[in-house]
Amino acid sequence: MPSPKTAQGSKSSTMSFKSTSAVTIRVGKDPNTEDFIAHESFLTSRSEFFRRAMNGNWQEADTRTINFPDDDPGTFALYLNHLYTGQLPIATETEEELKKLTTGDFITVVTKQYDNVLRVFVLGEKLQDLSTKNAMMEAALATTKLTGQHGKRQAPSAQTINMVYKGTPSSSLARCLLVDIWTGLPISSIFEHFNQIHEDVQKDLGRSVSDRYKVVSANIGNIPEEKGIVAYQEKPKGA
Repeated sequence: MPSPKTAQGSKSSTMSFKSTSAVTIRVGKDPNTEDFIAHESFLTSRSEFFRRAMNGNWQEADTRTINFPDDDPGTFALYLNHLYTGQLPIATETEEELKKLTTGDFITVVTKQYDNVLRVFVLGEKLQDLSTKNAMMEAALATTKLTGQHGKRQAPSAQTINMVYKGTPSSSLARCLLVDIWTGLPISSIFEHFNQIHEDVQKDLGRSVSDRYKVVSANIGNIPEEKGIVAYQEKPKGA
């Protein structure tokens, strides 16, 4: 039997799995905090935030404990799962199973999926993790294509959109994606929920709808699907 080949890499890029490389991330407020243990090399290879925390003059570099009191443990668990596996364990139904759900159940499932994906995006924004942000945009775009009975699709909720706007800069491509999704809704649906969305969302959505209806008068359709994922993914600096 031939011996397995060993992948070669530079010493600086090699992941460390020594016990001394472990970092504790404490998420949430007492008494509902949760501790997560992760390898420093995994965190710093993806996140500028963690690179600064572990390589600078921060206290965290000595204590090897980083506190996130304002974040949700469930969201951080999803982030770590994606960091280690490249997967986001949020889909509970197959596409065929989704088509068999009642309208109410379909809305609940897909709305929750949007919320989980976009919460991880916002965390990626905070951690300055470009790879995670781009992966979440891909997952969000895939969610726009999910269909239930009679080909029905579902948009993210007003609460999810408000959360994204609160946690991202004005230049965020996640904002563009969400506005594009809502621009494709029937005008009656937009008006029904308009007062539930933040005033910054209202302004962006108003401009988008106005611009869109200048060129399209009837069914707008799935704008994100039309534009494609490249419209919503950031490029690394210098690319």
